Amino acid sequence: SGLNAETGEASNCIHADMTVTFAAYKRGMFYGYGPQVCGNVRLAPIGFPKTLLAEESYGDTELFTEYDFRNLYRKDQMDAHKNQRGKLLVAGGSSEYPGAPYLAAVSALRGGAGVVTLLVPEHAEKKNAPNALIVRSVPDEGSGHWTSAAENQINDAVKNNDVLVFHHFHIFRGLFFNDVHGVVEGYDTD
Repeated sequence: SGLNAETGEASNCIHADMTVTFAAYKRGMFYGYGPQVCGNVRLAPIGFPKTLLAEESYGDTELFTEYDFRNLYRKDQMDAHKNQRGKLLVAGGSSEYPGAPYLAAVSALRGGAGVVTLLVPEHAEKKNAPNALIVRSVPDEGSGHWTSAAENQINDAVKNNDVLVFHHFHIFRGLFFNDVHGVVEGYDTD
């Protein structure tokens, strides 16, 4: 096809809608031009012993495949209530950069989080958010940025959520969390 299977370099390469690869994924499909030219990549096992494939070395490269995802993905019961699927808080944004926290919050909803709350400064631009997303404004003293005026809302939100996502955490740490480990006690901070 013109794609180097190791490096992802391409010369006169076919641009495929789908690529079927046999036995194992090739590193070049995910590096360089690989993602642009391979399209949807499918693995077709052809009977190689797993022990032989496990010996294949990609150096420091680790590929997370759809099979890895399927093994990790939790299949909730169809009748599970949103409160049984976890509560996630996304806090961030500013008048100059309102988008990233919205993207993170919407991604969390699409990924299966039960209740997602987004905290943004009150004078930051509000994006059109799905109805399932809870958007709360916090005081910002008219600046469109995070200020110490939001301390009570941040502390309450931290206590009432299972997962915390802070956009530009260094800002929050300086304003609210002098002792980060004290605030997030009980959370995995790695």
